[in-house]
Amino acid sequence: MSTTVTSINVTATITGSLAPASSSVLTGNLNVNDVTTKTPAIGTSTNQVAIAWTAVRSVTSGSPDILDLTALTDAIGNSISPTKLVGYKIENQSSTAGEILTLGGGTGSVFASDSTHPVGPGGVALYYDPAVGITITDTSADKFQVAAAAGTVSYKLTLLFR
Repeated sequence: MSTTVTSINVTATITGSLAPASSSVLTGNLNVNDVTTKTPAIGTSTNQVAIAWTAVRSVTSGSPDILDLTALTDAIGNSISPTKLVGYKIENQSSTAGEILTLGGGTGSVFASDSTHPVGPGGVALYYDPAVGITITDTSADKFQVAAAAGTVSYKLTLLFR
């Protein structure tokens, strides 16, 4: 038996203030405030989330961190059995130039075989699509690979499944 989500919010926020160039016709700052919050239903059907998994991990250049999504356990040691990856957030916790993470690649990736996604130092990548999600197929499309371009890089990873 695995634990399941009882409530969840997915929020992405981008805020800031843009100052115009001296040659601009603008005479004040332009404020940016873009907030998206999603509160999916709980369950295993389309547009729902059933499982949240999170960890702080590290990866060393030349030795990718490969998570088998069909062999994960929850926070109390129960096996989880997801069929769709509906969201992830990965945060590169490095501040060192060149310590870039790459998502995807490798054999059996849940991403398309030629699809990789870089996340530089201090960067964050977010994916959330509970309507479609990414199908997890045991032994052929069940790996979530994170590689480091240089050094040993710590990262925080949260995965959402149904």
